[in-house]
Amino acid sequence: MKLFLVSLLISIIPGIIIAWPFIFKTNSFESIKKQIVSDKQKSDKWQKTISVLTDAKLNFHTGKLSNYNYEKILSKQNENILNILEDIDASNLDKKIFLEKLQEKIDSTI
Repeated sequence: MKLFLVSLLISIIPGIIIAWPFIFKTNSFESIKKQIVSDKQKSDKWQKTISVLTDAKLNFHTGKLSNYNYEKILSKQNENILNILEDIDASNLDKKIFLEKLQEKIDSTI
């Protein structure tokens, strides 16, 4: 019986270790944001980019900005965000989750 319990524990522990990041997701949004804020140049560029994106989205929804111009601004600002995220120490999945949460955050401000 003891041998069975030991073998069961030996087989379960690696599974728990492997599944841990998937079960208890780290707060990638906050960790990536901290990395951006810690660098003054990135932080300034980040704030400007978010401000431009928010203003563009608001202007588009109120009819002050055409679809063509909105897409043009969106493309340029997304490129800026990708350039900022390029140097961040995080996995691609965390960066993707970060971008999705960022989009939700921008949508909620409008």
